[in-house]
Amino acid sequence: MDRGGNFIGRLTTADGQSAALMLVQAGLAKVHDSAYSAPNYKQLLEAEEKCRKERTGVWTNYEEPTAKDDNENEAENNPEGNYSNNFFF
Repeated sequence: MDRGGNFIGRLTTADGQSAALMLVQAGLAKVHDSAYSAPNYKQLLEAEEKCRKERTGVWTNYEEPTAKDDNENEAENNPEGNYSNNFFF
């Protein structure tokens, strides 16, 4: 557990199935960036994308961000247009 009470680690069922994958496939969880090193990371992302497209579980009310949304967020985060302290990958 971390300081916020979140479980950090990998949890599997008795037959070796990934509990994280099962939750993501059911639309009950989202994939966090920290899962990048997980051996089933690609499967997690694919399951999340499928649920997002089908609007399953936590994705029921999901709306794709638009270019306008991105520009508004950028302006809010950088009102002077100063990007010197940001990193983009």
